[in-house]
Amino acid sequence: MYLKESGYDTTKSLKDFLKDMEARRIPYLDSIARASRKVQEEHPHLRGKKWKKRKKKSIEIRNEMRG
Repeated sequence: MYLKESGYDTTKSLKDFLKDMEARRIPYLDSIARASRKVQEEHPHLRGKKWKKRKKKSIEIRNEMRG
């Protein structure tokens, strides 16, 4: 429903849709990603099995970038 309302061509193939998602031509998906992160922040039991490892790595990279 959102796709049609936003003017997205819903007659495209699934392959084209996925390419558009990858290329971030569908801005609404960014909102979904932000909402997902927020929900996981507030409800840790919803995080995936690799969350702690990714979080630790992101902190390491952030510290490296700060120098």
